[in-house]
This record gives sequence, structure tokens and C-alpha cells, in this order.
Amino acid sequence: MLFRLIGKCSGIVLCLFSASGSYAESPWSFNLGFTSLYLDSEAHGFQEEGLDAMALDYAVVYRFNNTVSLKAGMANGIKSFPQTDGGDDLSVNMTYADVQFGYDNGVIRPYFFFGLAEVDVSPESGSSQTSRRLGFGVEHELFDQWSVNVNYSLIAASVKQGESESSTTVGFAYRFD
Repeated sequence: MLFRLIGKCSGIVLCLFSASGSYAESPWSFNLGFTSLYLDSEAHGFQEEGLDAMALDYAVVYRFNNTVSLKAGMANGIKSFPQTDGGDDLSVNMTYADVQFGYDNGVIRPYFFFGLAEVDVSPESGSSQTSRRLGFGVEHELFDQWSVNVNYSLIAASVKQGESESSTTVGFAYRFD
């Protein structure tokens, strides 16, 4: 369901912005970073207050122009020793797709984004669901093809009856030639 919706949304965005001008550099980039996911622990069936999981985040970004880009990625992480009955490690997977709107002055690119995410936590007592994401970030160019990227997002509850959750990501982006 999530990927069908992502396909439809990306097709619409591609049609809308492909005619808005060409991008001088390669439009493709690869992002790699670390994400801290703050989850609603009680809704996921854990006893800890404020359940943070660290995740490796990787994504592909297609920039239509200096203003609009489409980002699709995954974050895979683990938290050892959560306070569960079984004492099992917590495994977290988040798949997401975002549309970014930003301003690029050549060195710094602040942006905001919205999109969809599916957060899957195991073992858990609740079931995951597709959630909305909303956030902001900044990308700072280090070299011709390398930049550092920091963003923060609010995520609507990823389980039924849950509270909103959030993620903070710090990483690098590599723009292809």
C-alpha cells in the first residue's frame, strides 16, 4: 500500500516539475547518516519512557530543480536491552518518501519537507501503520559533490492509539556527476 502510494505521488510530482527547467548538475544524490528515532514506547508495548533507537539511514534524492526534490529512503536500527518481559533487543525499520521544498544559494540549502513513513518495530504488541512526516533541515556543501545534511521530522503515530514520534538525522550527501 505504501509503495503504491509513493509511486503515484512521485509520478504526479515528476509530471508537475519536469517542465519547470533543467538542473545544471546531476539531479541524483545518495544520503547516508545516523538517525535517532524517538518512539511512543507504551503504544509499542515497552515499559521505558522515551524509547530512542539509533538507526543507519540511507536514501536516494532526485532534485527536479533548485527548489523541489523527491527523497526515498530507509532507516534500520536497533536498541539493546529495552525493558521488555522477554529482554529481547528492539529492531526498528522505517521506510519513507518525502517531497522537499528548499532554497539553494550555492552553499547552504535550508528546506522543509512532508511525506509518508512506515515505522516497523519488532518485537512489539501494536501493529505499524503508514504515518505522515513533516520536518525541516539544512544541507551545507563541503566540496563539489559532498555536503553535510541535518534534519528533524515529526511523525504521526506509527501505531494505532499512539502519540506522535520524531526523528533526527545527521549525515552526508554525495551528488553524482
